[in-house]
Amino acid sequence: MPPSDSRADIGPSGRAMEQSTLLPTMLLVDDEKHIVENLTEFLQSDFRVVSATHPREAIAILQQQPVDIIISDLRLPDMSGIDLLKQSIEIAPNCERILITAYADISNVIQSINEAKVSYYLTKPIDLPQIRLIAQRAAELAKLRQTNSRLVAELQVYNHQLEEKVKLRSAELHHAHEQLKQLQRTREQMINMAIHDLKAPLSNIQLVLTEIRRLCPTKECQELLTIAHDSSDIAYALVSDMLSVASLSRPEPDTRREVIEPAALLTASIQAFTQAAQRKSISIHADYSAELPPFSANTRKLREAVDNLISNAIKYTPTGGDITVSAAAYNSHVAISITDSGLGMTEEDMDNAFGEFKRLSAQPTDGESSTGLGLFIVKRIVDLHNGTVSVHSNGPGKGTSFTITLPVDNQ
Repeated sequence: MPPSDSRADIGPSGRAMEQSTLLPTMLLVDDEKHIVENLTEFLQSDFRVVSATHPREAIAILQQQPVDIIISDLRLPDMSGIDLLKQSIEIAPNCERILITAYADISNVIQSINEAKVSYYLTKPIDLPQIRLIAQRAAELAKLRQTNSRLVAELQVYNHQLEEKVKLRSAELHHAHEQLKQLQRTREQMINMAIHDLKAPLSNIQLVLTEIRRLCPTKECQELLTIAHDSSDIAYALVSDMLSVASLSRPEPDTRREVIEPAALLTASIQAFTQAAQRKSISIHADYSAELPPFSANTRKLREAVDNLISNAIKYTPTGGDITVSAAAYNSHVAISITDSGLGMTEEDMDNAFGEFKRLSAQPTDGESSTGLGLFIVKRIVDLHNGTVSVHSNGPGKGTSFTITLPVDNQ
């Protein structure tokens, strides 16, 4: 008698059920039954689709079972789609939300992005291939978000266990050290996933800009354009800073060096921020000699450090202020200073200036965004060059000066 195979007991209906449990779960909410039926038929090969024609029914489904994606029409009985998606945030925080609107309701997209955490939106009449593509992207984002939440929970458990072990078994220091290394690896994975998760707002920007191309330059268009530019600036700044932190936190960061001319580097950095300074009527003064001694450095990283300091000076200097970029050589060192006439710093600000994710008491003078990572990145880059960075301010309203000191013979 041949050996039994448990797979022989699974018939066609059993295989279909097994396959459906592996698919992402999608909740469709629309009071037009024929739309729900058509979308269900079209999407059921890629998703396990559940549907509701009324917001109360949709909320009940969310309370009873996990859902990866919610697709809701804007206009629903007794409650708007935006209000439904807002309520879903507490019930199903890790799912992705997609809003379907008519062109006449396009201004509501602004509200949905800001309040209901909508990742994507579609306009009627619905393009079926488009909704499948967007739903597939949303399913990937939902999976990443759920994985991220799981890692956060695991990290909290690890932290608690580590605290208990340190208190109760100090003799196991070596074992605790190994766990800390594992936590660092988990932290790096979380950072990478967080960066990947920022693709959602960038996708929103692309969709909004697509709509702008279709619409006339009306007030609604200008509002959408403002959202697009603001979201783009914030997202790219955060992605750039987080990638820099991840690169600088590697066990073996990039230490490639070449001989640089400090005057040329400073001049290029000033030129890069000329327009930003002009928008606030800020004057940038150069106070250094072209004869500064060359030295070995990672040009890209050192330029990033100087750029961060000049960018910070512009952010925290009011309209009409002054910034001075100076440099001098002494005792086999080159000192580079960026001094502004801006908001200044408190003693506590100066103590915490170079910490990771530290935000200072002063706020940017023109509403500019700040990730809280710029000065931390500067410190890491200067450390890699065996140099020092310091900050001085006479207090709030009295300007700030940052000084990077690097050895000339740091081969």
